[in-house]
Amino acid sequence: RRWWLFRLFDIIARNWPVIGVPTGTLIVRMDGIGDMVLFRRTLDDYASALGISESEFTVIGCKSWGTISKEIFAGYNLIMIDEHAFARQPFYRFKIGLKVRQLNVRLALNDSYFRRAMMADSLVWLSGASKTIVSLPFINEPTRTEFNYYLSQVSQIIDTGPYPTHETIRHYRFLAALAGRLYTPQSPKI
Repeated sequence: RRWWLFRLFDIIARNWPVIGVPTGTLIVRMDGIGDMVLFRRTLDDYASALGISESEFTVIGCKSWGTISKEIFAGYNLIMIDEHAFARQPFYRFKIGLKVRQLNVRLALNDSYFRRAMMADSLVWLSGASKTIVSLPFINEPTRTEFNYYLSQVSQIIDTGPYPTHETIRHYRFLAALAGRLYTPQSPKI
């Protein structure tokens, strides 16, 4: 696996100095368009759960749904990245890592169950946020080492249920654990 090739650039980006008090929340959503649709309805509940406005959120997403993102995520700050380049090109990854670090966020979140550690989890880690909360991902033997490393770096891990729990239910379980109150899962809606 190539994860060790990126480690030096990731460490530099993660430790890049930033000025000011950390503010805002980063939500990492490195999904395909279908999972993005399942997540979108939950996003509005994050603002009330955390007591912050939509403008204080930055959503990092995939270039594949970038063309429709401005309309669907109106009011939110967006960063669309080429997920394939991020996974394969060290200098592109470094550039994105610096961009994420320069956000200087207070909180970084990722509630994806099926995800790649070298993408979603590394973006949460690269943020340098003082508080990082992620869901427990699907882990198998080939991904165990990568996930063990990144999961050991976060503030909190939320178990959203075993496979094959539906992704919509997972989003609301994560939100409930985050807010400390129950949420009734809603059907996806854009």
